[in-house]
Amino acid sequence: MSTNNRTKESTFDGSTLVEKLILIGCFLLTILTFGLALWYLVCTYQRWNTKHTVYDGKRLVFEGTGKNYFYTIFFGSFWSCNLNVNIFFLIIIDKFLIKQSRKLIQKVMVYKLVILFG
Repeated sequence: MSTNNRTKESTFDGSTLVEKLILIGCFLLTILTFGLALWYLVCTYQRWNTKHTVYDGKRLVFEGTGKNYFYTIFFGSFWSCNLNVNIFFLIIIDKFLIKQSRKLIQKVMVYKLVILFG
């Protein structure tokens, strides 16, 4: 049984100053566009970061786009909220209907008693 004792090495060959400038630029553009460009800017920063990272002798590649990121976040949160709201309303409506049906049954029983023994 052979054991591979080789450690995987990761290095970053980008400049910290450039990274900080990109982050500041992304922040300012997000403010100027009122958050509309956030998805594109997050992907731009991630693309630059992975382009300057080497793992196990191989340079990493980022293939994401702002559009795909937006769709993933927007529709994921939309369906998650939609599911939570539906479950909430099912519980509330169920409890409301049970309460209302009990009141209705009590009224019907009173009317039946009045009719029978009236």
